Amino acid sequence: MNYKDLAIVIHTMDKYEFCWEGRYKTFIKYWDFKTDVDIYFANEQKDIDFDGIIQLKTGTGEWSDRLNRAFNMIPHKHVIYWQEDMWMIRKFNPIKMYYNSFIEYDMDYLMFANNLTNDNMGYYHFHEEILEGSFLKIDIDKHILGISHQPAIWKKEFFLEYLQHSEDPWDNETEGTKRLRENNKINPIHIYNVNNLRRWYRSVCKRGVLTKRGDDILNNII
Repeated sequence: MNYKDLAIVIHTMDKYEFCWEGRYKTFIKYWDFKTDVDIYFANEQKDIDFDGIIQLKTGTGEWSDRLNRAFNMIPHKHVIYWQEDMWMIRKFNPIKMYYNSFIEYDMDYLMFANNLTNDNMGYYHFHEEILEGSFLKIDIDKHILGISHQPAIWKKEFFLEYLQHSEDPWDNETEGTKRLRENNKINPIHIYNVNNLRRWYRSVCKRGVLTKRGDDILNNII
């Protein structure tokens, strides 16, 4: 399959530079670079030197404004949005496994959240049907975070629609979910999560510092 319409966007800000080394090293170790997609690293102003990754300098500003600039710098119709503190811990290629279904079923976005099933939902709520046995459809009216920043494939224009000026990521998730529910009343929105996906990444940052889990992952990378 041709992946020219798809890109990976790793999004960060310069004060989170302490996450970049581990983010890059785990990515190099576990990502399948034979999958031919453009990979972008969107930060504010600091220079980077990561082989195989294209830098996007977004300038300073609030989270939503910086991400808006990054998306408008690239030509691709679809993006895998990925934050800097979510580090891979095993080999996983969502593009080869799920991109074709994302296109075929005209999904607005498809999450790759860890360990979410119909039986273990936490704050997630799903419809009863399981598409192809692999995809849980999010119930937008009940789901606490219809807009979620878990790693996911998005229609870029759909994501841009929910980037309001000067929103931080937390406001974007909560307020964006309210906007999502209103829009869903007019035009049905199709958001899915991969069913029962084995853990493939770890969040390694809390309150602006690297966690012990992050230190352990970084120290054990060979």
